[in-house]
Amino acid sequence: MKAYLSRNSAAAQLGENLFPLACAVAQRHFSPSAAILASLLLLAGFNSLAQVLADQSTGFIATAHGHSGYKFRAVTGPGNCFVYPLALNDSRHMLLETVDFTPYIYSGAGYLPVSPAGVDSLYAWGMNNAEQVVGYGDGGAFAFVYAGGMLSKFAVPGATYTAGYGISSSGAIVGCFGDGNGGHGFILSAGGFTPYDVPGESMTVFRGLNVSGLVIGSIYPDGNEQGFVYDSNSGAQRPLRVPGSVSCCPLAINDYGQIVGQYYGTDGRTHGFVEESGRFLAIDYPSGVKSTNVNTIVTGINNQGDIVGWAWYSATARPVSRNYPKFHQKWQLTSIPKHGRLQEEGARSFSR
Repeated sequence: MKAYLSRNSAAAQLGENLFPLACAVAQRHFSPSAAILASLLLLAGFNSLAQVLADQSTGFIATAHGHSGYKFRAVTGPGNCFVYPLALNDSRHMLLETVDFTPYIYSGAGYLPVSPAGVDSLYAWGMNNAEQVVGYGDGGAFAFVYAGGMLSKFAVPGATYTAGYGISSSGAIVGCFGDGNGGHGFILSAGGFTPYDVPGESMTVFRGLNVSGLVIGSIYPDGNEQGFVYDSNSGAQRPLRVPGSVSCCPLAINDYGQIVGQYYGTDGRTHGFVEESGRFLAIDYPSGVKSTNVNTIVTGINNQGDIVGWAWYSATARPVSRNYPKFHQKWQLTSIPKHGRLQEEGARSFSR
């Protein structure tokens, strides 16, 4: 059901008042309850959430552009609609999702729906170079792998939910599952199923991995999301946190160890980031004339260093704290050679 309401109607004004909530849902913050809430907002027709997001949000792909950082290009879906770009492979094919949670693979030539016959309520999250797509369905009742029109489901026995979030070029899958003891990360590969818990934490989420076995994930100490990097070969783990941030969420990692994600700053805004070996580069979508308060999420990175994500605009100005780190003054992108490495330009790196 889609409702298109006038901006001048009482319901439309209510929808505008609910825009911050819609934005929180729009971040698709890894929760079946968030997906249900977004669906309810759509059904209620509050100014048509799709219309609000189309007016206030932008999907993007960005390529490294020498000393000037990244060059951004807007991305839209079928019929020029707003989409969430979720993943990007080395062919620059993108995994996209529309506001009504329909996933597509965009190849540059057209949009291929990820819609196996007889299966509804799929939430896609990751895609690899072979265009295998992972995610979860039916509110977390199962995780899935979709490839070549075929859907394979799997669920951890006895779990209350199972979700797939990332898939490597070799086909290994990471995600999380829940049970009476909390939430747990997992790796599913040719070597079998391996659960993992960060010591002392009741909730561990794996979000992505690369061919070297490096896994990125999140924990929730004191209720604030924080990231980590786990080496599945050695068992070593390090924190991943943008200096001065309130919370930090890694979302993707490429085969050269470059990590992208989002962080929430003390300025009251969400920013994207690229990280390599403890050095961070803040990513903010160019706001143009729409707003001075742009919020940015970076969701995917390929082995060329290209990134995808989306941005949304705050309706009113917020004071900007002088305390949040000014990354662009510390180091900047100089070039990304074919192998995709970030290079530091004559400046000290941040400590973790």
